[in-house]
Amino acid sequence: MSYKEFQKDLFKQLQKVVPTEMKGNISLEQVGQINDVETPNIKVALSDSEDVMYGLDAYYELYCDGYNIDNISHMIWEDVESRKQTFQFPSADSFNNENIEFRIKTKKGNAKHLEKHIYTDMGNGLVATYCFAEIFGKNTAAPIGDKLFATLGMTKEELHMLALDNTQRRNPETLEHIENVLNNMISGSDKEATWNEDLKVDSGDMLILSNRQMSYGAAALFYPEVMNKIGKVVGEDYYVLPSSIHEVLIVPVSVDIPASELRDMVRDINETQVQPKEQLSDEVYKYDYTHKKLELAVDKQMDRNIIPRKR
Repeated sequence: MSYKEFQKDLFKQLQKVVPTEMKGNISLEQVGQINDVETPNIKVALSDSEDVMYGLDAYYELYCDGYNIDNISHMIWEDVESRKQTFQFPSADSFNNENIEFRIKTKKGNAKHLEKHIYTDMGNGLVATYCFAEIFGKNTAAPIGDKLFATLGMTKEELHMLALDNTQRRNPETLEHIENVLNNMISGSDKEATWNEDLKVDSGDMLILSNRQMSYGAAALFYPEVMNKIGKVVGEDYYVLPSSIHEVLIVPVSVDIPASELRDMVRDINETQVQPKEQLSDEVYKYDYTHKKLELAVDKQMDRNIIPRKR
């Protein structure tokens, strides 16, 4: 059964499972997420002001693993029944400001999302958005939109500085050779990546910048002093390849590969290997270690700022 067929069949079966008075409270909706990618959800209205959403990606995986539609529909409804008794959306007063974090996204790819949420322009087409992390438990977040922001009693600049501090404290930056990270993943090792200032880096090496959880780790690039710290490790200017929202790749400019080729590589990987909702950008960036500046990377012959050496 295809994913689209699964969505329709599950919704029909759920309509048979729920009490008659609840049938009008359940709908199948496409919900926009990161990169304005819409994902299918079952929405259940618990009251006039409280809804719960069930993302169908995970349930389709269960179906593919052998669960039938009837099993899954009862699974969802049993959860709804328990939430009807206990579910309460937390008020603004119950949100802990220490949980405010930021995420990095592209401005172009998230136009709809940014219309309703607070963000800061980070330059080069990138923006920082904000959320209360783990508000309902691990791997959950409540985005900070205009209405929630108005209850916080702080300016946008104060929100940004708080989010920077919280995110770095809760999710410290890591920098490792890509080979080490991949080997740990393949071997199933639970060894956490670290920030290794003693890395030996050659021109052809590739490093991974992320955080210890490897979750939304691209934000680590914008932690205070991190770009400069990478420059100290690499010892020169470097390219930043946004492989996903969870990590970026660091490549010394001495690798002598044109920026346009690196850009083609990023775009190819995005098209073939990265889910749309986890893509960060198709661009490649360059950090000027001397002038401490992040900018869009261009091929050397196109860089008008390069001054020819006198002979």
